[in-house]
Amino acid sequence: MSDLQSFLDRTAPDFGKAFEDATLEESFEELPLGAYKVRVEEAELTTSSAGKHMSKWKMKVIEGYYQGRYVWKNTVLDSDNKAKFLSRDIQRCGVAPGTYTQLRSTLLSLKDLKLDIEVKESFYNGKNYRNINIIKLSDEGLPF
Repeated sequence: MSDLQSFLDRTAPDFGKAFEDATLEESFEELPLGAYKVRVEEAELTTSSAGKHMSKWKMKVIEGYYQGRYVWKNTVLDSDNKAKFLSRDIQRCGVAPGTYTQLRSTLLSLKDLKLDIEVKESFYNGKNYRNINIIKLSDEGLPF
């Protein structure tokens, strides 16, 4: 019997139930409110599950206690205001936003940029919302 199989057999009583009961619905806690240095892993145009066009950013924390954790920023493009917010986010990354028709390639060009962001909470229409605010291109913001 291999060492690995022996390990699995020996630890099954302790870890087997948790392994077998794990579901995709389980999630981890969101990042606490605060400032973070992140690297853009992906930025793209996509369609939400409700069929709305949106930008979707996946960023990875690169410093501090939460290093290695991910944060997502999604902007549904359903109003002039949202388009303005997205353009400002791109500009804060140190990138000229280009034209609206170039948005797909502009977002793809953000990959690997290092940014300073802030996770905030706002209250609107009786509900709390988490906001991911892009502050600026990090001082060491160029790609690796």
